[in-house]
Amino acid sequence: MSRINSQIKKEIIKIINKHIGNNFLLIAFGSLAKNQIKRSSDLDLALYKEGGLSTQKILEIKEELDTEVHTLREIDLINLGDENLDPGLLKNILEGGLIWHRAKNSKELLKNLRRRLINTKK
Repeated sequence: MSRINSQIKKEIIKIINKHIGNNFLLIAFGSLAKNQIKRSSDLDLALYKEGGLSTQKILEIKEELDTEVHTLREIDLINLGDENLDPGLLKNILEGGLIWHRAKNSKELLKNLRRRLINTKK
């Protein structure tokens, strides 16, 4: 998990769980996933839930993460269900991300994301 405290990871998962239940996929990506965290690095997290998440719900979660998670790092939270998500970013997350939390149907969710990536290339 790199140099990110496991307590911070637990806090993040607990907050997301409070907002959307336990059946979600949370992937850490960027410098965190590459184990290249620097003093200025933020926490890049991607969230995916079957049925999608509204922009409002993502903003609510992000706001609580910012106020309740005790870290000096900025937390960036992106919605993998966003149809406007850059395909290059989706590819980077799927290829280099670290799964922090698995949904019961994680394999199916990951398959859906890979399928969406393939379809954007056509």
